[in-house]
Amino acid sequence: MSDERRVTDGGRELRAWLDRKGVSVPRFCELNRLDRIQVQRVLNGERWQRITVDFADAIFRATGGDVDWRKFLSATAIPSPEEIEIEATGTNGG
Repeated sequence: MSDERRVTDGGRELRAWLDRKGVSVPRFCELNRLDRIQVQRVLNGERWQRITVDFADAIFRATGGDVDWRKFLSATAIPSPEEIEIEATGTNGG
C-alpha cells in the first residue's frame, strides 16, 4: 500500500517531547526554522521511509538531543492506529 502510514520511534518521541514542553508544532518549527509540513508528516506517519538524515539531525538539535536521529530509521516504524484498523477489518472505517 503506497499511502501506508507508519510512525517511527522518532515521531512518537517528538510528539511526547512537544507535549511535555507544552510547545505547539507551529511554534516548535518557527523557533527551529523547520518546515512545519515535514514535521507534521513525521508526526502523522506520512512518508516515513523518506526522512532524511539532515532532517533527523535537525530534530535532534532542536530537542537538545532528547530525540535521537536514529529513532527516525524506518526499522522503528509501526503502523498508525488507523492503519492497524484497516489491516484488521479490511476497511478504512468508512
